[in-house]
Amino acid sequence: MALEEEVRDARPEDAPTLLEVVEKAGRQIGTGLVVGAVFVALAIYARPGPPRFQAVASGSDVVRIDTRSGAMISCNGGQCYSVRKPGDATHKAPLPPAPKAAVPALPPAAPAQPPPGR
Repeated sequence: MALEEEVRDARPEDAPTLLEVVEKAGRQIGTGLVVGAVFVALAIYARPGPPRFQAVASGSDVVRIDTRSGAMISCNGGQCYSVRKPGDATHKAPLPPAPKAAVPALPPAAPAQPPPGR
């Protein structure tokens, strides 16, 4: 009997069962998916976009245009004024009609000829 007890004692009690191994693998896979999703979200959020502001200067006047909202700010001599606020309606002048150019008439097409040898 002493031999059987030694064989039972030789098996470590801390050996993980199949259920524990599957549970640990599931946790690691889930954690990997979450970390990967965070990296993808950061990459999408941090992607480069078009420039937000453009500026035009003439003499001592500077006009800054916000390309996202359409707001325009004009500065001159240390004072700035809002020229156009976001949401303001813009009025466009109608385009003048295009000049009509004389188009020469094309000559009539020649009738189709059958291929030689028939």
